[in-house]
Amino acid sequence: MALEEDCSWTELLPENPLFERLREEGCEQLENADLVCEIRGDLFVWSQANTALLTTNLKRLMAYPGEPQVYQTLFCTSSPLTPVLQLLPDGGASHVALRCRQSLGVMRLVRQRGQFGEFGGGQKTVNCKVTSVASDLFCIHRHSLTLVQVAWHPTQPGSLCLLTSDDTLRVYGLADPSVPLLLLPLSDSPPASCTLEDTVVAFSVWPDSVFFLRDTGDVYRTSLGGIAGGRASSPPLPMHPSAEDNYGSDACSLLVLPTSPRVLVIANSNGVIYHCIYIQEEKEEEGLGPTPSSGKLYVVEGVELEDVSAAEENQTRISLVADPVNPQRYFVVHASGVYLISLPWLTDVETCIAAGTERETTAIIILLC
Repeated sequence: MALEEDCSWTELLPENPLFERLREEGCEQLENADLVCEIRGDLFVWSQANTALLTTNLKRLMAYPGEPQVYQTLFCTSSPLTPVLQLLPDGGASHVALRCRQSLGVMRLVRQRGQFGEFGGGQKTVNCKVTSVASDLFCIHRHSLTLVQVAWHPTQPGSLCLLTSDDTLRVYGLADPSVPLLLLPLSDSPPASCTLEDTVVAFSVWPDSVFFLRDTGDVYRTSLGGIAGGRASSPPLPMHPSAEDNYGSDACSLLVLPTSPRVLVIANSNGVIYHCIYIQEEKEEEGLGPTPSSGKLYVVEGVELEDVSAAEENQTRISLVADPVNPQRYFVVHASGVYLISLPWLTDVETCIAAGTERETTAIIILLC
């Protein structure tokens, strides 16, 4: 049956039996956007009650809107022992990372050939292999170590970057998920002396550098190349124009956009987001000539998401997700909704700065509330 012009998947999806099942289990999955993701036409939702991924194919939904809708249940060969907090699909659409508070599992998605590429030949239930990452680390430090953030490495397929509560960044590969490929302490102080007011809360890798954010609002940059057991002890990046409050003391999320010039997005837990241009400078060193410095940040603007700042849940996590299609856009995921942020001024930002002309206005679109 052909899809009618006035019909869209947003109208058809609520009637999918996948959501009927979730409503029967409870509303937790439907309220937590971190437990929902889309990979090349497949929608995934984590079911805490069944410790499984529920998935439905949006392409099939669009192609046959009049036919009964179906979904598949992907069970884990090794289920997480604690609630899953976030789903993180990789860029190749072959794995989904399952982030828990003190563990990390990676589910392998084996897709079958066919018009819609369903899993397991279209069976209702499919078993998927799950690989535990850094399991020994969290077992040994189960009383003190938590997982703060996880991200897929942008240039090393099959590798994940883990930020833990001891202010350390580790990179693991799925080929040997028990031994870190890279170990990078992000603090000069030993873990026991780190204060709650000066901890690393987020990081973003692009492509061979890592930017990390402390809750004080300070941003640091260090190179990932050739580091093994060293320390990232560089000073914070200067921010211009300067602000007495350092643009807030409740920073919580960081995202580096793959644009030129490079843009850093810094989110505060109160719903204020700053867009900063990263400027790489050269400095003169005696006997060496000009060498690259850590750079500085030019704060272009601050935007406020009113629904986030007014929400009672404004202390909950704010996730920043890059748009895989348009580098000048990104998504904000929060308990109050999902937002699309567009930065059209990036197209001619250098011209605007040089000429002192006005730039285009940042666009904020509420996708879900």
